Amino acid sequence: ELNPRNVDYQVYAPGEIKENGYSSYLVSPRADSVVLRRHAALGDHVKKGQALVTLFSESVAEAQANFKLAYEEWQRIQKLGRKTVAGKRFTSAQTNYDAARARLLVFGLSNSAIQTLIKNTAALGEYTLTAVNAGSVLSDDFHQGQHVKAGDPLMKLADEGELWVEAK
Repeated sequence: ELNPRNVDYQVYAPGEIKENGYSSYLVSPRADSVVLRRHAALGDHVKKGQALVTLFSESVAEAQANFKLAYEEWQRIQKLGRKTVAGKRFTSAQTNYDAARARLLVFGLSNSAIQTLIKNTAALGEYTLTAVNAGSVLSDDFHQGQHVKAGDPLMKLADEGELWVEAK
């Protein structure tokens, strides 16, 4: 039978304070890219949505170009309307637009970055990774001009409001 009771002793062990593994976030490109600009550095406190690093990617440039073409076609088809355009062509234009937009989202472009692309004010191939959550930059092991592969870690962000202690 187990009963609660007070224990009057202490245990000493070496330990390390670490980020909460459940709330930390690894920032990495989703396509092979070149680092153009750094917007945050080691130790900076960043807000959700804040720019972290701007990259250039040939794959993203191609996806952005395809999106612009699909967007223009979708806008044209919508203006003509369902009565003028055959159902298959209408659906095809809408599907191509949705797929092109989804591809940009997969590459990590935000909705505002996609809107900027629609307004023709963004350079093709450039995209900026932003903070998914507020937190501190715990690591940033990259240099401007460096070529990085898809999935390579660029930064680690963590909310320092709740930390872990790892005792040995």
